[in-house]
Amino acid sequence: MAEYSSCQSLTKILRRINLFHILQRQTDFANKLRHEFPANWHRQIVDAIKLGDPENAERVIRDHIERSLRLRNQTQNSRNNK
Repeated sequence: MAEYSSCQSLTKILRRINLFHILQRQTDFANKLRHEFPANWHRQIVDAIKLGDPENAERVIRDHIERSLRLRNQTQNSRNNK
């Protein structure tokens, strides 16, 4: 709607506000991750890759992604229930 108003300053400020909220949500998510997962979690992925066993590396990466998605969904659901 702001773009249709032809007011460029309004469009710019609304984009900045939206970016702020996106970054804030990502920061909230990252902070929750810090408490839920081991501090060396990404190191575990690197170590699994370095071992040269593709099946194990894939398992470690998939576990990382699945746990991250579960936590993200839990975070979004709790936010929606507020």
